[in-house]
Amino acid sequence: MDWFRIQSGVTQDPRLSVVARRSGLARAEVLALWLMLYDHASRNRPRGSLEGLGADEIAAHLDMDVQKTAAALDALYDRGMITTENHLAEWVQVQRLSTERVRAYRARQAQEYSAAGTAEADSSEKGEI
Repeated sequence: MDWFRIQSGVTQDPRLSVVARRSGLARAEVLALWLMLYDHASRNRPRGSLEGLGADEIAAHLDMDVQKTAAALDALYDRGMITTENHLAEWVQVQRLSTERVRAYRARQAQEYSAAGTAEADSSEKGEI
């Protein structure tokens, strides 16, 4: 199963309020749309791509008006939240944070394990175990 991160505070992101106002959708609908885009981008290859997902599919899945959904997507493009290459603009930045943190954690764990193994070997050589 693939996982994805989403920014803390996304429910209060003022950009989504602007998108809601411009499209005529309710704020909750825009939030559902944004979450659906993240989910699709996570499952797509390359990750972060919105290829293969359009206003018709989104409107059908979320039971929303297709014209308002298209207007919301246009507003997301206009705000720079979706790139002209049809990718979530912040995808790499948001997802990489987790990868870098996990790599750093695993490196620390390996160092601690290595240090513990060295200390244990030193103790056994002295007959302390």
